[in-house]
Amino acid sequence: MTSLHVAAAGLATCAFVRGVFPAPASSDILVLDSTVPALKRGDRIADHQRIEIPPGRKIRILRPGGQTQEIFGAYKAKVADITRGEAVNEGKWKAFIDQIAAELKGGKNVGATRGVSR
Repeated sequence: MTSLHVAAAGLATCAFVRGVFPAPASSDILVLDSTVPALKRGDRIADHQRIEIPPGRKIRILRPGGQTQEIFGAYKAKVADITRGEAVNEGKWKAFIDQIAAELKGGKNVGATRGVSR
């Protein structure tokens, strides 16, 4: 095998691995609740953006992996510093986004329910 064949085989292997294991999605966050006037429920903040929470204020976010987290002010950071490349749980994100979209359209938010025996 010549060095040209080895290089071509290496490139083919890299292309295969990239196809099987795609690059991670961005680690954005979704605002679920906020006492910060500039941040509203449903705001999606990209991983390259910064957030600033004034003293006495807080936000609750959906992390990329589907966990929720509260962040209290005074706080300043880049979203990427909060998420640190966390993998995205697309199923949980879709569920939260669908729920928020329904609320914005005037739908009701149904939480947990309990059966009633008579």
